[in-house]
Amino acid sequence: MNKSFSAQLNPSNPAEFFGACGLLELSGRQAYAEGRFDEKNVFHLYTETDGDPVSAALHMLKAAGNAQPIAKDGDSPKSDSPLIVPAPIDMRLDWWTDNRGLALKTFAGRQESADIYNNLLRETAGNLSKEKTGLDLWNAGSAGVKGLGLDINRTWTPLSMGFSLNKLPAKQQSPPCRPAIELLSVIGLQRMRPVLRTNLRGIEYWTWNAPLSPLAAGAAVAGQIKFAKLRKYRADFQMLGKNKNYKVAEDGD
Repeated sequence: MNKSFSAQLNPSNPAEFFGACGLLELSGRQAYAEGRFDEKNVFHLYTETDGDPVSAALHMLKAAGNAQPIAKDGDSPKSDSPLIVPAPIDMRLDWWTDNRGLALKTFAGRQESADIYNNLLRETAGNLSKEKTGLDLWNAGSAGVKGLGLDINRTWTPLSMGFSLNKLPAKQQSPPCRPAIELLSVIGLQRMRPVLRTNLRGIEYWTWNAPLSPLAAGAAVAGQIKFAKLRKYRADFQMLGKNKNYKVAEDGD
């Protein structure tokens, strides 16, 4: 297989780590694909297809269109209802409904799972229309968009910034969302689940250093493939009102 994508990532940022997992998942739905991390935190994706895998993965999501909430037992969909991503992906998203997912469920109140996903998809599609590719598309920002709360780049506080955020215009009160990364995180978390920390206030996950398929990577993320273990990370969340934001993950070894 040809190496088609390599990127310096920050695995201590949950959004970047699980975004890489989502990229591996979608690449594996197009052709055989494997991914791994190296000692310098570069993520390598190997695939049988040519071209830019970031664009290809996100074009798949764009072609599938909006995710649809799943109602239970004839009831109306709820704010945290599972979602179905239509063909050509045909994927059920419900990771936020089990015990491990509860620690990752960062949205609450009036935020709805379908709205979060579909807003990220809309912003991603807008960046695709600007013909961005590769890392430019991966890192492209969109102001004023709510994400999952996994991207540590968006955690601003008056202490870290040196002034009160409420003095800024509404769209400048948080750094721009990186919709491609956050959208791919939603996808990646469905198969590649972290371990729930014993304090119930965060997660643990592992990078892996052997080329693995999406199926095997699902076990590697939870530290279940010993020969491929590279580095363990521990990430806790903080409450911001009714919502959560994840903090920088610490080296867990």
